[in-house]
Amino acid sequence: MTYKAETEISAPAERIFELIGDFGRHSEWAAHQLRIEAEGDGAMSVGAKFRSLGHQMGRDVPNQLTVTEYSPPNRLVFEADGQEGTFRHGFELRPSGDRTRVTKTLDVVRASLPTKLLAPLFAIIGPRGLAADLRRLKAKLELSS
Repeated sequence: MTYKAETEISAPAERIFELIGDFGRHSEWAAHQLRIEAEGDGAMSVGAKFRSLGHQMGRDVPNQLTVTEYSPPNRLVFEADGQEGTFRHGFELRPSGDRTRVTKTLDVVRASLPTKLLAPLFAIIGPRGLAADLRRLKAKLELSS
């Protein structure tokens, strides 16, 4: 299952990538409380690992994050692995003049049984959540320009 949302942001791709490529700053635009810490030296590259702790639906949700694609300023993909399953998060940036088209995707790689049972609900809230993330990202970047 793949979910997708897109928006245009009035900012160069480099500036947007600087924000999304810094996991420590994801809490600035995430929908829920979120803390991400690097394992190792914290350098962003393919294979880099991070620990995240989010607070969703009234409980803490820990995940192991692994960067699987890192091509500044155009593409960032990472996988989040935890109790609920493994989810691939992707960002693609396509510059167009003084604006950038940002696409955010979420792929369900592996789902736990409870996650599978909630699939019909995720089909509704998944795209809405991605779109909301992009609205917050856009607001943050356009307000600070």
